[in-house]
Amino acid sequence: MKFIVTNLFIALFLLLFTRCGSQETPAELETQEEKQTIAGRIPQAAGKTIVAQVYNTDRWLQLGNTTIDSKGNFSIKLPQEPFVVQLLIEQSAVPVVLGGKDSIFVSCSFPDMMDDFKVSNIEHAVELNKMIQMNAVFIGKYRDKMTRLSELQSGPEADNLRVAIMAGKKKMEDYAIEFITKYPKSAATQLFSMQLFPDMGLEYWNLSFGDHLNSVLFAYQQEYPEARFTRALESNLNTWLDSYEQSLRSEKRRSFYGNLDRNVELGSLAPDIWMDKPDGSDMKLSDLKGQYVLIDFWASWCGPCRRENPNVVRLYKKYKSKGFNVFSVSLDDNAENWQAAIESDGLEWPNHVSDLLKWNSVVVQLYKFDGIPHTVLIDKKGTIIGKNLRGAELENKLNELFGS
Repeated sequence: MKFIVTNLFIALFLLLFTRCGSQETPAELETQEEKQTIAGRIPQAAGKTIVAQVYNTDRWLQLGNTTIDSKGNFSIKLPQEPFVVQLLIEQSAVPVVLGGKDSIFVSCSFPDMMDDFKVSNIEHAVELNKMIQMNAVFIGKYRDKMTRLSELQSGPEADNLRVAIMAGKKKMEDYAIEFITKYPKSAATQLFSMQLFPDMGLEYWNLSFGDHLNSVLFAYQQEYPEARFTRALESNLNTWLDSYEQSLRSEKRRSFYGNLDRNVELGSLAPDIWMDKPDGSDMKLSDLKGQYVLIDFWASWCGPCRRENPNVVRLYKKYKSKGFNVFSVSLDDNAENWQAAIESDGLEWPNHVSDLLKWNSVVVQLYKFDGIPHTVLIDKKGTIIGKNLRGAELENKLNELFGS
């Protein structure tokens, strides 16, 4: 996940808010009744334009704007919806939260809006101000590290920086969890929840944060089912949890394979393969130990593979009763295409697996091939007794083993 560092508090605190840019006012907001107000006083910004905006998927949506008067006062009316709103003056910004029917008051300096920012006339203003100030201190302390991280993106130094930054966030994360546990339905919970987002990447994410975010999602689905934050949290949380699970599974599988630079020539033991079947269950090559097995590396998009499939089907039917089986390893990257090809070509054996990584699949390096179809024939003990057998060559080898 790319981590973008700017002088905005939002850049660290809100994963959804990743950049400033063009602002649009969508029809869905224009038609909503305006029942909320953000008012405030920023004397140093007199005469400047202040914008209230939210980030939606891939762009900033402007909720409203006004010119700050000569005494530093302003007031902006907003649609009736819970929001995490960014107040923007030129390149300086602060976040505020709204619950749907609030009229809040903010005060701060300019251009360093975060330094003495205060919000009032909203539930849990004390806790909200405390969190915002904790973040202001944090950004002041870690700004250089975040800037350096944005330059590096990857590598050992970047990894060390992420670890340091995450350690610095610990106090804020603990405070966020404490608040979320007590007040899951609070409007302020929108902002606190975002402290638990995987802004350093899933590999640095604490999976227990997913449980806390799930509790927030449940509360908001009851309290604010149509809110932008509710919909975004549901979508993002499902994606994060799925990706986290896949990442753990991939790492577990990678550890299972161990050293990939093993001998796969005739007479050597065939390395085990562990992947998922079309129904989501998993299977290993070693599950077929005690049978002669043709390991068939193929893909739905591979023309030669598809042309060879009828021959493999014919030989499977001929010799399956004599202890012959097929273990099909697909180099597909699309599950639907893979399953459709299995059905279309009548590949009736149940041993179909894939990691859907195409040429990035671990088996390519493990079995050292650069083209498909590629076959490896193993005996009952798992020893390789044939390679690249197709057509008549495969039939002759099976005749030799089982008779015609």
